[in-house]
Amino acid sequence: MSRLVRLSLLVTLIWAGYVTAGAFASRGKQMFADAAILFSVAAFGASIMLISQMFHIDGNPPDAILAWWLGAFLSGVVLRSNPALAFAMVLVAVWTGMKTGDSGPSTGRFSRPGLQSPLHSSGTNGSPAHISAIALAGFVISLGYTLETAAPHLIVAGIGLAAALAAVTVLRLHIGFDAIAAPALGYAIGVLFAALFCPAVH
Repeated sequence: MSRLVRLSLLVTLIWAGYVTAGAFASRGKQMFADAAILFSVAAFGASIMLISQMFHIDGNPPDAILAWWLGAFLSGVVLRSNPALAFAMVLVAVWTGMKTGDSGPSTGRFSRPGLQSPLHSSGTNGSPAHISAIALAGFVISLGYTLETAAPHLIVAGIGLAAALAAVTVLRLHIGFDAIAAPALGYAIGVLFAALFCPAVH
C-alpha cells in the first residue's frame, strides 16, 4: 500500500467520524455523536503517530501529544462535545507529565493548554469543568513533591488558600459566578488539606 493511499485512508477515517457525528446529532442522538467525535479524535492521534513512522520523522514526543490535544480541544469547542473536552484534559495531563519528566518540574507548563479547557467547557456543562479542576488540583498538589525548595508544602498551601479566598469572595459578592466558585472552593480546600501531607524538606 503506497504512502498516498495510507494518508488518504487516515484522512478518510477522521472525516468519516465527524460526518457520522453530524448525522447522529441531526437526529438528536448526542451520545452516539460524541462517540463518533471521540473516534475522529482517536484517529487523529493515531494519524500523527503513523505519519511520523511512515515518513521517519524524528521529533519531540510531547509535541505530538500537544498537537493531538489541539485537535481534541478544537473538536470539543467547535462541536460542543464534552467527552472530547474531557479527553483533551487527559492529553494535558499526559503532556505535562512527559514535559516534567523530560526537564524537571515547572509551574508554567500546565497553564498553556490546561487552563483553556475549563473556560470553554463551562459553556457546555459542568462535567469537563470538574475534570479540568481535578487535573489542575492534582498538578498543584504534585508541586509539593516535585519542587526543589525547602518548603514545597507552603507553596501548595498558599495556592490552595488563595484559591479558597477568591472563591469565597466571589460567592459573597453574588456576581453571577456561584456555579463555578462553589465547586472551586471545594477543590481549593482539598488542595489545602493535601498540603499537610507534602514533605516539608527535600
